[in-house]
Amino acid sequence: MLSASGEIGFYWNTEGAFVDAMIEEDNTISLFSKIRGDQTEEKYIEGLDFENNGIEVINEYLGAVRKV
Repeated sequence: MLSASGEIGFYWNTEGAFVDAMIEEDNTISLFSKIRGDQTEEKYIEGLDFENNGIEVINEYLGAVRKV
């Protein structure tokens, strides 16, 4: 998706999980995830910067989603 303000968004929606990722206009990333199941789990993080450990944080953040 491309918003009017220039933000780029991606989402994944499966039976087990939903993830929404946005590249914000300030070149940071925000992530929302929801793991479905007996104990639904939601997480949100914003302001991730690729130059300051952003990739490591994204990998850790999405680790639980990969298992679904």
